[in-house]
Amino acid sequence: MSRLFRHSLVLLAGALTLATTASAQRHIRHLNSLTGSYGSTEPGRLLGLSYGRFLTNTTRLDVLATRERGQGRAGIGEFSAYGVAVGGSRQLFRVGSSVYVHAQGLVLGRYERKQENNTGGREGGKAPQGAAVGPLLGLDTDVYLADAVSLALTAQKGYLWLNPQIDRWPGFYSAGLRFHFR
Repeated sequence: MSRLFRHSLVLLAGALTLATTASAQRHIRHLNSLTGSYGSTEPGRLLGLSYGRFLTNTTRLDVLATRERGQGRAGIGEFSAYGVAVGGSRQLFRVGSSVYVHAQGLVLGRYERKQENNTGGREGGKAPQGAAVGPLLGLDTDVYLADAVSLALTAQKGYLWLNPQIDRWPGFYSAGLRFHFR
């Protein structure tokens, strides 16, 4: 147990060293970012790709594309959901010049398909599918590892209308790498 504790301390010290050496990075107007992320939702796994552009030093335009896949509750079976979200992020606070926390407000639209691969009790026929839209709120944190690279941590919760097939209150939790460029 003490060996694991020592290794954890070394890993933490290395992460803090990386974070403090990235002090040259700042949020500036017209800075672009591209993020690849992997995470989870309540019933499945999530892959995401997002683009962001700072409109001011503290406000960012966000466009996200996601693919969710998993095993739902009884009657849903295996499912897939493809989503697109557009909105903005506003900086809440920062810790030094290496950690930035943003509040997100997005509009999510998604196509959902359940009972794939003949799961969920379906007897032949087409798999139930549909579209849903709604607001998505969350927190997004950037921990800079270098001047143009940050670790992006995101937690989001939404509400969907138009008879969502999978979940009316979806939650998304992901981590990924964000690349910043002009």
